[in-house]
Amino acid sequence: MSNYGNLSDHLVKTCLLYMSVFPKGFEIRRNSLARRWVAEGYAQSVGKFTDETVAHQNFKKLLDQNIIEPMGACDNARVKTCRTHAVMREFMLHRSFCDHFIGSLDTMSESDDPSTFRHLFIQNCTNINILRLAKKKLRARSLTIFGSGGGGAVSCMRDAPVLSIRSIILPVELI
Repeated sequence: MSNYGNLSDHLVKTCLLYMSVFPKGFEIRRNSLARRWVAEGYAQSVGKFTDETVAHQNFKKLLDQNIIEPMGACDNARVKTCRTHAVMREFMLHRSFCDHFIGSLDTMSESDDPSTFRHLFIQNCTNINILRLAKKKLRARSLTIFGSGGGGAVSCMRDAPVLSIRSIILPVELI
């Protein structure tokens, strides 16, 4: 956790916390992650650098600090995919939840209010409370859905107001 504390830039810390929406062990594509950071406003142009360049620089800072784990590489040895270390992911999830930055709809209880979170995610949802939570006025900027509960979660969320759907990643067996 000291590596997190050593990050001097608030937006780099925010980029890192944003990665907790991805499931444990999930290989995150660098370019997709950079585009998400830019879309959410967590990588902003500085001087002559574009938003996307800043996003890739933030990614490199996280790699250099050994906060994220490189997985696949391209021919030019540039990291193509990564994942978060298990212990770091748990820390990020806890920190994000406490700050009302990221919340998990499939682990929320009756007393939790999903409308206070900036980003929400669902992973393998079997929680029947999702119907109750979907009926609340959600103010989240994004909803990320992974796993086998995706189909059910999407149908539950159909009446919730949404600004846009960026991408849907379905398991092969649902296609």
